[in-house]
Amino acid sequence: MDIPSALLWLYVTLVSVLFGGALFERLVLVTAWAAEPPRSVRQWNRDVAVAVDPGRFFRFVTLPLLVLTPLECYFAWSTPSAGRARLLASTVILLVVFTATCAYYLPTLTRLTLRQGEGLDDAGVVRTVRSWVRSQYARLLM
Repeated sequence: MDIPSALLWLYVTLVSVLFGGALFERLVLVTAWAAEPPRSVRQWNRDVAVAVDPGRFFRFVTLPLLVLTPLECYFAWSTPSAGRARLLASTVILLVVFTATCAYYLPTLTRLTLRQGEGLDDAGVVRTVRSWVRSQYARLLM
């Protein structure tokens, strides 16, 4: 197996694991902390000993993908195969998702779940939770 093929398999595997983790987060964790805002947000992760930090999982998948995605762009651009457009599209979309995650999703999620809505009044918590949950559907779709 050549290097581009091995990297492609690693890329597909990591993207699949990332998507599975994102689905778990949406179906299990978000359902719990966003159930009845602001109460559910203010009471989420109260006990530091058993606090849920999704970053522990995503860090191990996202960091290798951040390195691998530009490499995949390069190999996709230089390959004459029929799958070139799909691979390029997937890497560009993943870069857009990473950018949105770093700019909005991660800081907002940290504020809501690890800091229990710190600095927001109850109405602000409700607005932020609803906005985050609604926009996360688009993020998952991408």
